[in-house]
Amino acid sequence: MKAYIKSGILAGVVLFLWGAFSWMVLPWHRATLHNFIDSRTVSDELASNALQSGIYLSPMGMSASSGQVKQAYIFASVHLQGAPSSMMPSMIVSLLTQMLAAILIAYLLSKTTSLSYYKRVKFVLIFALAAGIVTYLPYWNWFCFDTAYTLVEIADLLLGWLFAGLVLAKFNK
Repeated sequence: MKAYIKSGILAGVVLFLWGAFSWMVLPWHRATLHNFIDSRTVSDELASNALQSGIYLSPMGMSASSGQVKQAYIFASVHLQGAPSSMMPSMIVSLLTQMLAAILIAYLLSKTTSLSYYKRVKFVLIFALAAGIVTYLPYWNWFCFDTAYTLVEIADLLLGWLFAGLVLAKFNK
């Protein structure tokens, strides 16, 4: 088996473990997610107005902020089938996704030459920053995703890939 595949699998496990730690132990994700005053009513209304599972964008009316009147709206992911009874299938998909991404980055890293260990880690971090920019900033820009949420997601991505990058740089010389 090629070295980049082995290191990618290992780095994928590191990414998965970081994600579990980041979401289950650290408070920063929960701090950027808010609850509605009456979550049950909002959930019932969304469910009764959604024809199918999917992403919904709906105007809420006008809001006043900083002396300007702006259109307020809801951006929601609706899954009418409900949450699965077990997190295991989602965890397996997440682990495999992390491994695939890490294998791809390990492959790219294997095509570089004459980079020191720290420059290989930097290569991975620049990839992660680019991924964060193209993934999270459009939602922040177009759909007004909260700035704190966006920054936490990018920071989480960078930290996860820093740890993965340490592994990838070690085994992809």
